[in-house]
Order: sequence, then structure tokens, then C-alpha cells
Amino acid sequence: MIDILGIAIAFITTMLLFSVLVTAIVQFVQQLFARKHLGLVNGMSKFAAAITEIESGFNGKKFLLQVTSGIVIKKAQYVDFDKVREVYHLLSVDKPITDVRLQQMFEQAEDEMRTVFKRQMDKISICVAAIIVLLMQLDAFALLNRLSVDNDFRQALVQQGQSIQQKAEINQSPSLSAIFQKVNLDFSDKYSALYPSLEALKQQQKNTSAEAISAFEQLVRQLPSVSDKQVQVLLMEYQAALEQGIAQVQQQATSFSLEQYRSLSKFGFQVLPKKSIDYYLSLQTLLGLFFSVILISLGAPFWFNTLKSVVGLKDTIALKHETGKGGKPG
Repeated sequence: MIDILGIAIAFITTMLLFSVLVTAIVQFVQQLFARKHLGLVNGMSKFAAAITEIESGFNGKKFLLQVTSGIVIKKAQYVDFDKVREVYHLLSVDKPITDVRLQQMFEQAEDEMRTVFKRQMDKISICVAAIIVLLMQLDAFALLNRLSVDNDFRQALVQQGQSIQQKAEINQSPSLSAIFQKVNLDFSDKYSALYPSLEALKQQQKNTSAEAISAFEQLVRQLPSVSDKQVQVLLMEYQAALEQGIAQVQQQATSFSLEQYRSLSKFGFQVLPKKSIDYYLSLQTLLGLFFSVILISLGAPFWFNTLKSVVGLKDTIALKHETGKGGKPG
């Protein structure tokens, strides 16, 4: 009897390993070419142009420079509305745009930036997946066929999938909100004796860097007897702590990705395996490569959740089978 669930787990494991590799490369490309910063500059350029249409003579270039400049990092990757409003009021003379209208324009620009960035990352992911599939000749149809006839190969991948699922559940990278909460706790413990109001940091839970920094800045500016210079120093230290926490998580994720990549060689997945040019001339092979690209592009989270579900299903069936055997009369 064909081990359908075993084949499914082995196939999903393979897709997961390759998806993790794609994700790691895409993140590297994103950081190498500062894609977030470029997207921010493009979106804020359109935002500045929209302000200029309403307020002629507005210095859009200076606005763009001040809004997209980072405090700690050289290239800002995000910007919050408080900073936009502050720079706008600094540069605007007549101030014909109300804060409510300005926020509406900013939120619209932010939505457009998020949509454009996601679309660009999706395109990059598909391109990276296609390159990897071609270089490593990952044919989805050939893989399924081998899994159905090669018991040792299938069992090895099944064990790898179960191992990944167990390790990932235990060693999952903390969420951004968890990172921000840890930084808030550290700052509260460090400065609450000097600034008792910073105890409020322990209660703050934010999901993005922009929200965390904005909330921290608002809290610090309410502290009594704190100069603007002290506010900037605290803000720089806080943002540096956030960036360090995020960098550590990214490093952990990259290490995990490289670990999975190294494990691919154990199953015979190599760059440019020795095959003739006729390999690429088969319609079935081209279709298999095409489906591999599509499947890998679904992303590591999708395949991990699918792996978790199928492994759980197999364990449930195995448990029922053992229970049924034990319940039979002797």
C-alpha cells in the first residue's frame, strides 16, 4: 500500500526547505539594495508632490530629505505620522492643510507604499524561486514519482520534516511585538529610577517599529525637566535597541535558513546536477519546473503550516490505529 501521507510529508518538506532558501535570499536582496528605503523615498516623493499641489511653493525636496532620514541608521525604512506632521509644520508657512487632512493623505500614501512594496517583493520571490528551481533542477512531477517508489528517500525526508516541525515550534523566532516588549522592559528597568514615568513602557504593546518609536517619543516628551537634546539621546538609544533586537532575530532566521539549505545536499539536491541539455527540452519537465516555482513561491509560512497539519493528521491516524489494535478482543 502506498504511503500517501508519507509522500505528502516528504513533498511538503522539500517545498519548505526550498521556500526557506528563497526567503533568505529575498531578505538578503532586500537589505542589499535597500528596497524598503527606496520604496519609502518613492512613496514620500508622491506625498510631497501632493502637498505641493495644494500649497504652491512648498519645499518638497527638503521635506523628503528630512522625513526619510534615519536617526541611527543611514537610510530610514519607515516613517511615522508624528514626524511627517512635525516636518510639515516646520517647512510650511501658511499651513493650509489641517492635521486631519494631512493624516488622511499620509495614510493613503502609506497604503500605496505597502502595496507597491509587497508587489515588488512577490516579483523578486518568483524570480529567485525560478533561478533556484532551474539551477537545482527541481521537477515537482519527478519528485513525486521518486517519492512514490523510493522508500528510503521518502522516509529520510519524512524524518527531516518531523524534525523541522518540532524544532521550529520550540525555536520559533519571536514576533516583532515580543521584541518591542522586551526592549520596553529593559528600558523601564534601566531608567525608571531616574524617570518614574517610563514604568508605563511595560504596558505598551506595539506591532511595528514606527508605532513603538512614536509611542516611546510621546512618553519621553512628557517627562518633566527633560531637554530636547536628552529626548534625542533617549530616542537614539531606544531605536538602536530596537534595531539590534530585530537584527538578532534576522540573524537567527538566516542561520536557520542556511541550516536547511545544507540539509538539502543530504537528499541529492545540488546546484547544476549533471544532466544533458535534453533535460530542459521535455514538456513534462518544463511543466514540473514551472509548478515547482509556483509552489515554492507560496512561501515558507504556508508550507510550515501545511507540514504541521499533515504531520498532526498522520500522528492522529497512527494513534487511532494503535488504539484499535489494542482494543480488539484476544
